[in-house]
Amino acid sequence: MNIAIVGRPNVGKSALFNRIAGRRIAIVHGQPGITRDRISVKCEISGKTFRLWDTGGIVGAGETQLTGDVRASAERAMEESDLILFVVDGQDGLNPMDRELARLVRKLHKPILLLVNKIDDPKHQTRVDEFSALGFENVLPVSAAHGSGIPELLEKIENFLPIPDIKHQTSDVKHPIAVAILGRPNAGKSSLINALLRDRRAIVSEIPGTTRDALDIEYEREGKRYLFIDTAGIRARSKHSSSVEVLLIQKARKACVIALNKWDLVRTTRKQRQTMEDAIANARAELFFIDYAPVLVTSALTGEHAGRIFKMIERIRRAARAHMGTGKLNRVLRAAFAANPPPMVKGKRLKLFYATQSSGNQTREFAPPEIVLFVNSPRLLTQPFARFLEAKIRELEPYPGLPILLTCRARSSASS
Repeated sequence: MNIAIVGRPNVGKSALFNRIAGRRIAIVHGQPGITRDRISVKCEISGKTFRLWDTGGIVGAGETQLTGDVRASAERAMEESDLILFVVDGQDGLNPMDRELARLVRKLHKPILLLVNKIDDPKHQTRVDEFSALGFENVLPVSAAHGSGIPELLEKIENFLPIPDIKHQTSDVKHPIAVAILGRPNAGKSSLINALLRDRRAIVSEIPGTTRDALDIEYEREGKRYLFIDTAGIRARSKHSSSVEVLLIQKARKACVIALNKWDLVRTTRKQRQTMEDAIANARAELFFIDYAPVLVTSALTGEHAGRIFKMIERIRRAARAHMGTGKLNRVLRAAFAANPPPMVKGKRLKLFYATQSSGNQTREFAPPEIVLFVNSPRLLTQPFARFLEAKIRELEPYPGLPILLTCRARSSASS
């Protein structure tokens, strides 16, 4: 079941969203219009589950293109929802935009709960009566900021939720493939998601930083479930720097694909292949710390090559299941040590006794391969030599899109 929170800007929709969800997800701020996209979260009340949607504030006449997109996105959320939480501001009183929105939601012929927010004190109860002019049957005073009225709201919501079908519930339901879209502001992250989903779910604008929340967008393609996470634009140190994103990916040790967007602006009628190869080479040189990540050229605007991203995700998923034979792995690494001995560190040199690939985290479909090195002293492994070993391992098994984790364990030479 889908439940949408709607209302004009700055009435407290995101605060209410966070209160119902039970954790801080949407950005809450006093500036009108902070939430421009639809964001959602799965919630549960007494064993009954539903998806809660937070929408951008809807405005009336004279709206700009961006606010027009916000309105269109909110309208889609309402059309796709089974219950609407219509939020108004009890402190401001009845507003002409509230009346306009009331007419809009009434046309949908769906259950509606009118929530008079910011009723922070019992003495403010009289403010609720003013909103009876909107003609809705269910009117509830709430305070998203302080939590008053929320238990009564949850009880009302529960009455609308269907009883779960126990027969069809299974404990081994697979989780969707979670894909986070990272990048600096205005790189086209939201546009790329829309191209992948063939839907204008995320709002697209030329204004940098339009996406301020992380949006969870579920999608199914060819029997596989995906969860796309559209992140707010990362403020890099300089306009052309991508170091922040790279550091995030490295720290998280996650699988990665590099998507070079806006190919439609670069593509030429002649020498397209050379132009593409040059763009990929430049990206690899700039993002050399994640050289294991495949580079794809795409255009979110035209959708060109966007489908290749799904193929690459599947290729990485298969690679994560690859396991190297211990004999081959040890022969490759011993040959590497012999051809290029590790450097001396405080008068000592790293010695390799044995290597094996660990079984890894079986619950993670995209778990990076972990190679365990039994050595004389883990502190003797320098970063440059570790990268050299990683390159040799990739000659045996490339593991596209996956970082290789090298774990050193001390073992005395006497026990080898």
